[in-house]
Amino acid sequence: MILNTLLSALFFYAFDLSFCLKYKDINFIISNIHASITFLNSVLFLTEIIDMSLYIQISAISIGYGIYDIYILKINNDRNFKNMLIHHLIIIIANIWLYIFNDFFMTRIAAFNYLTEISTPFLNLSLYLYQNNKTKLYIANCNLFKISNIMLILTFFIFRIVFGLYLVKITLFYNNLSFLQIILWLLNVYWFYKILKNSIKFI
Repeated sequence: MILNTLLSALFFYAFDLSFCLKYKDINFIISNIHASITFLNSVLFLTEIIDMSLYIQISAISIGYGIYDIYILKINNDRNFKNMLIHHLIIIIANIWLYIFNDFFMTRIAAFNYLTEISTPFLNLSLYLYQNNKTKLYIANCNLFKISNIMLILTFFIFRIVFGLYLVKITLFYNNLSFLQIILWLLNVYWFYKILKNSIKFI
């Protein structure tokens, strides 16, 4: 697990240095890579295509990604640093806990949580288009920014708010990680409020 964590952190950092793009643009790409890997890993585990041991080993990539992103956000004085620090620390702590205790129930809960990453590409695409003044970009007579915002709101609400609340309910009082599940859900509620506030005018 330690090796996987170090290799993933180094990979993300090396990937960052390999492209002459703005820091936020490259961060969107790396975020999407992480989201895709963790989402697919969770689907494979929940459908019993891979076992728990392999799932936990692959999930160590999130620790590496969390360390990388905390560092990048800090050195760039990102205004979302504090919220993202809390989010990444939750992910790091949860993955270390799973590795140490090998709890099947909580591993499944972690996998269910990673399904929420389905909203990440829509979030990153919306932010990229907005920050690069491409909100009027059309593909096949469809406004890409508008479609991305609609998909973001739908996936974020279904997976992070509704499904997230269900995960809070079924993990409540199970162990100390239940507290982290609550914090994660509250963070998502806060972010969903900001998404609605900023996106509704474009829909």
